Amino acid sequence: MDFARNVTNQGYLGIVTFDGISKASGAFTINTGGTITTDSFSGTYAVKANGTGSLSMADKQNNKLQLALVINSTGLQFLQPNPNGTAVMNGTGTPQGSQSFSNASLKGTYGFSENKWDTTSDPNSSEPDATLGLLTFDGAGKVKVSFTDEHKGQVNTTTGSGTYSVNSDGSASANVTLSNKRQITFAIVINSGGKAFQFQGTNCGCGNAVLAGTAIHQ
Repeated sequence: MDFARNVTNQGYLGIVTFDGISKASGAFTINTGGTITTDSFSGTYAVKANGTGSLSMADKQNNKLQLALVINSTGLQFLQPNPNGTAVMNGTGTPQGSQSFSNASLKGTYGFSENKWDTTSDPNSSEPDATLGLLTFDGAGKVKVSFTDEHKGQVNTTTGSGTYSVNSDGSASANVTLSNKRQITFAIVINSGGKAFQFQGTNCGCGNAVLAGTAIHQ
């Protein structure tokens, strides 16, 4: 199951595997104020008859991740009920729908939306902004993008192209060069058997910002 978790100053993207009994494990790409790290967790979960539940995991340094869960028709939603400080932590999880993936798992055009938010209080920061557009994958490692971006009331349209690579577990990466010469790298986790994915910017020239979004096959 792919997981996307948004925090006031962080973005998490990764895969969590549930054994159907009580154990879970996960691996994440984490954007903390523009700094990218990876981490893995393992632990336990429990689900009640009404579809609510809990997930408790820790990494090798014993950093704990405790989430409240609600299962729905497309996966689950979650919230960290006791975050540190004043951060708000919530997100979604969607079944991947396949046991093995490849570049061919991403093929065709996906409509996507993304949000970018700053992790500082600087009023002169270039964030936040929002983007809506299309990503077209050829099923063999090449991708094209076109989108409309809104920032502080200004609207711009941009195109670009690049490459992508999909791992067998459904995690992936894409490197795109835009028409304005800006280069962006994304971490991707595929869900719904290739019909959708969640993504996070891992090298976007965004400074302290976190960039994250979702894409659905047309």
